[in-house]
Amino acid sequence: MALVTLSLHMDNTFSLPQDLAGCQRLIEEQARVIADLQSSRERLQQSNDTLQLTLDKLLRQIYGRRGERFIEDPTQKKLDFGDDPQTEDAFRDALAEARQVLDEVQTRRKAKRPGRRAAPRSSPTI
Repeated sequence: MALVTLSLHMDNTFSLPQDLAGCQRLIEEQARVIADLQSSRERLQQSNDTLQLTLDKLLRQIYGRRGERFIEDPTQKKLDFGDDPQTEDAFRDALAEARQVLDEVQTRRKAKRPGRRAAPRSSPTI
């Protein structure tokens, strides 16, 4: 496949090929270049978005509200729970148990507070 070249004249104008096949090759070549540029632009945009998210996260860690700030201490040990299925099952079981205990406590609190009682029938009504 031969590349079609445009010749640049002294007055900064291009001369296009005069035959139909040459024009079609030029259009195909420009279409390939456009496709390459678009894919390159998409990759750069994704990279830019990733870098922007990282920058936002770091700025939030440093300058965010006190509750959101997190500056990693290299001397502090980290807990590694792993991503294995047994750990996930244990977390789910612990969460279900915690919800059950919470429901029981709330039910007991409601039972202790009976609320308003009905007035005795012997009392006069106004």
